Amino acid sequence: MLPASMSASTSPATGTSAAKGGEAPSGGSRPAALSGPDLVNVLITSGALRFGEFTTKSGRVTPYFINTAMLYYSHTWQAVMASYVKCAHNHYGPALQCVYGHAYKGIPLCSSFAILWHQLTGNIIPFAFNRKETKSHGEQGSLLTPITTATATSPTTGVLICDDVLTSGKSLHEAMTVLSTPPIHKVLGAVVLVDRQEQASTGASLSAKQAFEQQYNIPVVSLLRLDDIIATLAAGPDPGQHLAAIQAYQRNYGVVVPR
Repeated sequence: MLPASMSASTSPATGTSAAKGGEAPSGGSRPAALSGPDLVNVLITSGALRFGEFTTKSGRVTPYFINTAMLYYSHTWQAVMASYVKCAHNHYGPALQCVYGHAYKGIPLCSSFAILWHQLTGNIIPFAFNRKETKSHGEQGSLLTPITTATATSPTTGVLICDDVLTSGKSLHEAMTVLSTPPIHKVLGAVVLVDRQEQASTGASLSAKQAFEQQYNIPVVSLLRLDDIIATLAAGPDPGQHLAAIQAYQRNYGVVVPR
C-alpha cells in the first residue's frame, strides 16, 4: 500500500511553487502526487507545456508542445515522478518488477521512477534503458540493465515502459522491439505523462493508444490526457487563442477515447 503522503493531490511543497525552477520547497516531507489541474498547472508554470507552432515527430504542425526537460529541477521532478509512481501502482501494483525507459528522455524517467517506487512503496525494482547504437565491446548490446539471462533468478515478466508523451506511439513501438529478447520475457504495460489522444496515423479511426493496446494486448495508462489540458485552460481566467487553437487541432487529429 502507498503511504498516506501520496493520497493528496497537491501540497505546499509540490504545488505551483514547485514548478518554479529556482524556488525549492521548504521542509523534507515526502512528495505528494499531483493530478488533474494541479499537474497541468505545473506543466504550464514550469514551461514544460508551451504554446505556439511546433512540428511533431509524426510531421503534424501542433499548437502545443510538451518538453519534460523543463521539469528537471529536483523538487518539481520529484513531485512529477511521485505522480508516475501513484498512477503505475494504482494500475499495475505488485506485478511491476522492472521499469524501462526508451532513450533519451525515458532514461531519467525510468531511473527516477525506480528510486521513487522504492521510497514510496518500499519495494526494490531494477530499471533498464537502451542505447541508440549497439555496443560491440564491454557490456555489449543495446539494453542496459542489471538483469541478465545469467543472473535472473526468474523470468522478468513485469516490465513497465515509462515514457513522456504519447503522440503517434512510435517510441512505445520502438521500446517493444528492444524488449522483445531475453532477459525481458513480458512487458506489463506502459505509463506516460500525457496522452495527446491523436490518431495513430492521419485519418485512422483508432488513437495511437488504442492501436498500441490492440497490437500488443497490453494497457497504456496516462497521468493526463489532452482533455485534461483543455479543461484546465477553459476553466482559467483567460483561455485566449491557445485554447481555440488546441480545440481546432483536436478536431483535425484527435480521437475520442473513453476513460
